[in-house]
Amino acid sequence: RQAEPMPPLAETDATIRAAMNDVLKNEEWAMSAMVNVIASDGVVHLWGVIDSKDQRHTLRVAAENIPGVTGVEDHLGFSLPT
Repeated sequence: RQAEPMPPLAETDATIRAAMNDVLKNEEWAMSAMVNVIASDGVVHLWGVIDSKDQRHTLRVAAENIPGVTGVEDHLGFSLPT
């Protein structure tokens, strides 16, 4: 009898959060964003301040592409011009 294949291991919330924080640290487009990432049961919650709709969209796509992410909740606001 042959063993059944194991399902892929789910990413932990800590791993998901660390991966998103790596994106924020390493991507030039994210440098001006002031974002806090919380992951809970595979859902990424993005809190903080951004500069543009493009930045919001790109953050969302980056989070959606992290293994184990099941959803993204956007709690982001726009910064006021100085």
